Amino acid sequence: MTLKKAYLFIFIVLLIDQISKVYIKTHFKIGEYVNILNQEWAKIYFIENEGMAWGAEIPGDYGKLILTLFRIVAVFAIAWWLQDSIKKNASKFLLVAISLIFAGAL
Repeated sequence: MTLKKAYLFIFIVLLIDQISKVYIKTHFKIGEYVNILNQEWAKIYFIENEGMAWGAEIPGDYGKLILTLFRIVAVFAIAWWLQDSIKKNASKFLLVAISLIFAGAL
């Protein structure tokens, strides 16, 4: 996988993520859900998350600022990891995993 292909993959993942979030935000009520492919075990719920992963928050006046700075540092670190892994011809599975982590951090 080349860096260009990795960034294209990340862009597509981000596009799908953002389109689905906008659709859910504008068409669902909080707590509403839909089954994916009519499967009971796979659902998309509409919830709000003010923090980072799993709703983790840093309290206080500077909590949001600290989370934002952490996210910026993480994005640059993950981008470096992805580039380094591509240069070292890492497995495609690892490159896809890093790309998904990168898209999530963005």
